[in-house]
Amino acid sequence: MTSSKILFVHGLASNYSNNWERSGWPDAVGEMGYEAVGFALPGHLGSTVVPGNDDDALTALLDTARTHGIDTAVGFSAGSLMLLRSAVRDPSQFRNLALLGVGDGMWNDGSGLRAIADAFESDGDIEDPALAFMARTARAAGNDLGSIAEFVRAVPRQPDTGALGSIDADVLVVLGERDDVGPATNLLSALQSSTLVSLPGVDHFATSADYRALNAVTDFVCSRAAL
Repeated sequence: MTSSKILFVHGLASNYSNNWERSGWPDAVGEMGYEAVGFALPGHLGSTVVPGNDDDALTALLDTARTHGIDTAVGFSAGSLMLLRSAVRDPSQFRNLALLGVGDGMWNDGSGLRAIADAFESDGDIEDPALAFMARTARAAGNDLGSIAEFVRAVPRQPDTGALGSIDADVLVVLGERDDVGPATNLLSALQSSTLVSLPGVDHFATSADYRALNAVTDFVCSRAAL
């Protein structure tokens, strides 16, 4: 049996409410008998972790899981990556990981994250439309752009395939077919136990709000609870 609580980790420039509450995730798992527990990324609204040190962030996430007896977690985008780094740190903490919006494109030279940090620290207007949209989203979610930039600059290179292979959890990857971070071929093959659910017509930012993602994760949790 899994524990009675599920950890939810939101994506970059967002918050727990935007990624999870608005689309009914806590209510859905509540109907299944689980309590949703949110973890805020450092530098984001509601976080108690000072941004700038990824080791501190992973320690805080794992401490939250241990305090609540949590062995099942759901993440989106940057939240999914933090869950993977946490699971590499302590491979036995999680039995089940549901990772939304994560793919091989996130294993790169980090230039995209540096561009986000540079834009968020800029005093002038952000010219790049995608980065400007992200900044507006971040502000609307109650976040401080400078604090997010500190968090982004502290994110290390993602775990290599050998490290990912140490994770004991069963992993569900939910990826929109229009998500630029896809495919997830290398990620899936590196994990000991993994399953992919593809969402036709869905891009990166729409993933956590898509009912098919919610259904895939709740089905996954139910199947794992029976073991």
